[in-house]
Amino acid sequence: MTHRANSIAARDIASVIHPQTNLQQHQTTGPEMTQRGDGVCIYDDDGREYIDATSGLWCASLGFATKRLAKVAYDQMCELSYYHLYRHRSHEPAIELAERLLAIAPVPMSKVLFQCSGSEANDVAIKLVWYYHNAIGKPEKRKIISRHMGYHGSTVASVSLSGKPDMHADFNLPLDGFLHTEWPHFYRHSKPGESEIEYSSRLAQRLESLIISEGPETIAAFFAEPVMGAAGGVVPPDGYFAKIQSVLRKYDILFVVDEVVCGYGRTGRMWGSETYNIQPDILTTAKALSAAALPISAVMVNDKIYQAMLDESDKLGSFAHGFTYAGHPVSAAVAVETLKIYEEIDVVKLAQ
Repeated sequence: MTHRANSIAARDIASVIHPQTNLQQHQTTGPEMTQRGDGVCIYDDDGREYIDATSGLWCASLGFATKRLAKVAYDQMCELSYYHLYRHRSHEPAIELAERLLAIAPVPMSKVLFQCSGSEANDVAIKLVWYYHNAIGKPEKRKIISRHMGYHGSTVASVSLSGKPDMHADFNLPLDGFLHTEWPHFYRHSKPGESEIEYSSRLAQRLESLIISEGPETIAAFFAEPVMGAAGGVVPPDGYFAKIQSVLRKYDILFVVDEVVCGYGRTGRMWGSETYNIQPDILTTAKALSAAALPISAVMVNDKIYQAMLDESDKLGSFAHGFTYAGHPVSAAVAVETLKIYEEIDVVKLAQ
């Protein structure tokens, strides 16, 4: 395909690197331009209309160009366009968002730590898992187990969690200490005549065998999505999470639940954890948290985790972690408004 020298497509080819794209092919084909959005539709640079059935990357949960969110963002920018949460600083949008998240959490949670993306949220969850085990005197608990074909992000640590070989190839990944167990695709991987319960039992046994072979005293946490999004929308078979959680409790292994895709009604409940009776120690959320209007993510921790964080930060002098834009007041204000809209329209009932 030939593009005019100064066309928008030619400018893209000359200047932009696209993720999850064959870069050599892109030099020839160029981009598929999205010029604007309205409701559930997007429009290309020729004005053609498309229904975006995937809401971007499963994130534009209120559609595109939501005027109410735009107004909140504008008003907050005029009030306080930026400030951080370092060294005791705070602002009301971050506080209100944390309160609202804790109020709707699937299990009792203690505190919220903000980031800017789902990848960052899962990356931080890994750090918190290690921080927790160091705090309680079990530094040998460092290994993390997730699942083949799972997706948890693109940072060095979160992509090590992800069980997708194409995302590891030639990046020198995954990092040491990241292990992968079988993913629960009943249709593709069950044995002839095997029931869902029997299949779930077999996968739980495989997980337990992995834990034993590595040494239970070295396993820090298990990460999982309630429904595996990037793997193709893989729904867990009957009894799967009950059996997995039984194994985790037996060996004192933390459960981190990645709700980045599944949160806010996508499984027919507010959280996938509620749909599948999952009891997370740590929960990560992003994407629909702000209806994708602005970047923001959050990690929720239970009281067991937070009490250890309190003690360790006091011992060390501070909780030495943070991002410049974490809990950004404009993003937080938009996320608060998004949660208000979900409540007003009863997004869970709509999903059902």
